[in-house]
Amino acid sequence: MKNLGNRAPFTGVPFLVKDLMLRFAGVTMSNGSVAMKDYRPAADSEMAARLNAAGLITFGKTNTSELGADQQRRVR
Repeated sequence: MKNLGNRAPFTGVPFLVKDLMLRFAGVTMSNGSVAMKDYRPAADSEMAARLNAAGLITFGKTNTSELGADQQRRVR
């Protein structure tokens, strides 16, 4: 494995965030809910802080169903 010196192991690697569990300070997240559409966390969640420390770059957020509930229905 190549020695990266002082760089974090995932420096510069982009990743997408599901708009559900990871909270990034100051970044609007809604959990897919209209009621939470303006929620802005004051601090990073533990996982978000660890991902940032590893050097990953948040590229964007992906959509989620309301509050993460699976709303798919099977029509018979």
